[in-house]
Amino acid sequence: MKHVYLYLALLSLLIFACMPEEKEGAAEEPAVLLQVAERARWEREIPLFKAYWQEVHQALGSSFPVVRLQPSELEGRDAQMAQQLALQYPDFVRDLFDPQSGQPLHSEVMKVAPLSEERLKRDGIACKAGACYVVEMYNFFFNQTTTALVDVSRRQVLNISVKSGAREPNKRLQNMAREIALHTPELAEALGLEPEVFRTLNSAVKPASCERSRHLGMAPVFEHQGRLLWVLVDGTDWKVVGYKILRGRLSDWQGKVAPVSERIIQNEAVMRQFCEQTNSLQVGDWAMEYVLLPSDGLVLQQLRFRGKPVLQSAKLVDWHVSYTFKEGFGYSDAVGCPQFSSAAVVAFSGPSVEPLVKEGDTLGFALVQDFRSPVWPLNCNYRYENRYEFYRDGRFRISGVNHGLGCGVTGWYRPVFRIDLGDGKSAEEMERWEGTGWKQLEKEAWHLQAEQTAYSPEGYLYKWYIGNGRGYYLEPARGQFEDGGRGDFAYTYVTVYKPEEGEDDMTTIGPCCNTNEEQGPEKFLRPAEPLAGGNIVLWYVPQMKNDNTPGREYCWAAIKVEEGRQKSVTWPGTVGPMFVPFEE
Repeated sequence: MKHVYLYLALLSLLIFACMPEEKEGAAEEPAVLLQVAERARWEREIPLFKAYWQEVHQALGSSFPVVRLQPSELEGRDAQMAQQLALQYPDFVRDLFDPQSGQPLHSEVMKVAPLSEERLKRDGIACKAGACYVVEMYNFFFNQTTTALVDVSRRQVLNISVKSGAREPNKRLQNMAREIALHTPELAEALGLEPEVFRTLNSAVKPASCERSRHLGMAPVFEHQGRLLWVLVDGTDWKVVGYKILRGRLSDWQGKVAPVSERIIQNEAVMRQFCEQTNSLQVGDWAMEYVLLPSDGLVLQQLRFRGKPVLQSAKLVDWHVSYTFKEGFGYSDAVGCPQFSSAAVVAFSGPSVEPLVKEGDTLGFALVQDFRSPVWPLNCNYRYENRYEFYRDGRFRISGVNHGLGCGVTGWYRPVFRIDLGDGKSAEEMERWEGTGWKQLEKEAWHLQAEQTAYSPEGYLYKWYIGNGRGYYLEPARGQFEDGGRGDFAYTYVTVYKPEEGEDDMTTIGPCCNTNEEQGPEKFLRPAEPLAGGNIVLWYVPQMKNDNTPGREYCWAAIKVEEGRQKSVTWPGTVGPMFVPFEE
C-alpha cells in the first residue's frame, strides 16, 4: 500500500510539473471593443478637454499653427528657450501646412527636456552641462514626429530628424485621455465599480499604438485588487477604442510597452464575438443569424420574416478588381476575419445595425459589416462593405459597397454573391422575364443584365418560387434605389444547390480580371443540369467602374483636412438586388 501512495504522489508531482506555468500578466478575459466617440459630451463635462480644443482652434486660425507647451509644462531652466529656438528653425516647422490645399495642420509640441548624459555620450554631442535639449513635435495629419536637438548656450539647432508615428504624448494629452476613460461608464462597469470609486483608483497613462488608423494612441491603466484595466484611447479622433483586463500591478509595468494596441483589441474582440460564434438578431418581424467567415465576409443565415423561412444563406465571396491600364492586372480580394484568414481586406470591428429612414419614416434596418485594408485610403488600398437591408413590408436587399480608392481611376469591380433562398427542403422554381412574360428556366444557365435587358412592368427580372406558392421577385439595381448606385449590369448564374459548390468558406473563386462571364461560378454549369424541383442557388456578379470626376465621384475616396487632421471622404458605389415577396 505504501508503494501505491508513493506512486500516486510521484504521479501528481509529475503532472503538476508538466502543467503550463501561469504567466504574470496573463489575460483574465479577452479584449473588448467599444469605439466610444462622444466628443461633444466630453467638451461639456471635461473642462480640460474644452480648453484644449479652444487652444487648438486658436492655433489653427493663426499664421503659425503649433500648439506649444506652456511654461508650467516645461522641464529645465532653459526649456522655454529651447522650444523657441526649435520653432524658429525652418526644417523643424516645414510641415505645418497641407502642401495641396495650403490648410493649416495640427502640430503640437510633445516634449522639451534636457538631453541626458547618456545620450550626449552615446551620440558624441559636445555640449555644456545642462545646455542641450531635445524638442519633439507631433504632426497629427502626417502622423509623424519631428525631433530637434538644441544647444541653448550657443542658440543653435544641432540636428533635425523626422520619424513616422508618435513618441510619448505630453502630460496634458495624457491627463485628457485619463479623464475621458473616467467619463466612459463601460470602463467602471468592466471592473464592477461605481464611477465614484473608479475615479479613486491608482492609475497611469502609457504610450500605446493605434497602428491601423495611424493615430496618436494612449493607454490609461487603472489598478484594482490585483487586476489592471488597460484602456486604449485614440488621441486623434478622441475615441475610446476598447479595453483589456490583465492580472498584475502598475509597478510591474514600469518602463514596459503597453500590452494593448488597436490591432490587438480589434483582432481579439472581432475573432471572439463574430468569427468564433454565430450570432442571432431579431428586429421587428425579421429574425436571422450571422457569422463572419475567414474569407467570405459576413454570412447571413436562417433568415425568417414573421416566422416564415426566407433564406438559407447569403454571402459575398470575392471582389474581383481589374484595371484597364494594364491587361491582366488586378486582384481577387477576399474579405473576412482579421486573423487565421486569407482575406486581404479584413474586419476591424463587428457588424452594426442601422435604421433605414426616409423623410422621417423608419422603413426598416440594415445589418452592415465594414472591411478595410490596413492603410486605407492610401493608394492601392481598399474598403468594402457587406450590406443587408430589411424592410417592414417584407422586402430585403443583398448589396455590396465599394469605397475605393484602389490603384487608379480605371478600376472595374465585380463582387461575387452567393444567394440561397428558401428553407432548403421545398421544391423551388425560377422564371425570367423575357420581354412579354415570365419564362420558366429549365436548366442551369447564366445571363447578363445589359443595357437592352427587358424587365417586367414593376422592374423585376427573376421570379423565384421557394415553396407553397411563396417566393420573391428579384429587382436588379438600375439606379432606382436612391443610394447613388449606377446599376448592377450583373452576370447571374442559376445553379442547382450542391454543398461542395460554395457552401463552405471559399478562399477565392475565379480570376480577378476577366471581363466576360468567366467570373468563377460558370464552372458550376458544366454540364448544365435540370432545375426542376431542386434547391436553387443564385450567383450574382454585378459590375461597376470607379470615377474621380469632380462632382461625379463613384467608388472613390480622398483624404481632406479637418481641424488640422486627416478626414477620409468616400463616394461609395453600391450594387446588389432587391427581393420583393409574392404569394399566390
